[in-house]
Amino acid sequence: MVNPEAPVKGTPRDIFLYLGLAFALYIGFYSLVEMQYSFIDLWFANESYGYAEYHLTSVRWLISALVVIFPLFMWLTQTTRKDFTQNYSGELRTRKWFLYLTLFLSTAIVAGDIVYLLYRFLEGDLITQFFLKSFVLLFFGILVFTYYLLDLQGRLAKEEIRFLTGGISLIVVMSLGVGFYLVGTPGHQRDVRYDSVRVQNLQVLEDEIMLHYTNKNSLPSKLEERSYSKDPQTQEQYRYRAWNQTNFELCANFKTVNNTSMPYTERKWAHDSGLVCFMRTATSKP
Repeated sequence: MVNPEAPVKGTPRDIFLYLGLAFALYIGFYSLVEMQYSFIDLWFANESYGYAEYHLTSVRWLISALVVIFPLFMWLTQTTRKDFTQNYSGELRTRKWFLYLTLFLSTAIVAGDIVYLLYRFLEGDLITQFFLKSFVLLFFGILVFTYYLLDLQGRLAKEEIRFLTGGISLIVVMSLGVGFYLVGTPGHQRDVRYDSVRVQNLQVLEDEIMLHYTNKNSLPSKLEERSYSKDPQTQEQYRYRAWNQTNFELCANFKTVNNTSMPYTERKWAHDSGLVCFMRTATSKP
């Protein structure tokens, strides 16, 4: 006699659905936690251009991942739940494997985080930045564990499902909103890249002018025609003027404001938007 409550084997469709759900859940969990980490790092970021830009690049990748993965996760969650309710009166082995694996991983994450948190505390190295990251990981780990434990026990009512899915959706939407605010619009990022090229061009031109002064003991009367002597967007020549025998200026029209020192150089190229001129003094060594 067959026990109607015994777990039944899933079809290939069930296996692929739950594999997809596991993929979406784990990648989505990682992306959401990493995004909070990036927010924390940016909050405590120093004035280094490279440090902040590294985390902004990370936020762009995480936004891209969440925009794709989270709707997929919600659709797969709804599809698997509806399919299980309508087609199976007992337990589904594929579903049970997914639930136990998720409980195991979330428990391992939370336990590992607590162990590492206590270790850092005993070392006397518990800083605010690390504490906030540990809290984020604990919060999301416990949230995932609680949800799927209740699901495994069959204790999730429709109201609780709506509340939990609505809460996590709100967190994701708020995280994406903060992320878009930090990284700016695609148009703004395009302007930032063009401004970075402008600064690189001006650096090359400055080095050439310094080399000309070293070789000929005078400043050039004008800039030579080069690909880097023109604006990357408008193709207009950068403005150059020699004020006297040693002082000169290089000017460019910038689209954005950058008041930080640029990476890989000791010279200051901070600029506002609009036409900005940089005064330089030629020396014997470039």
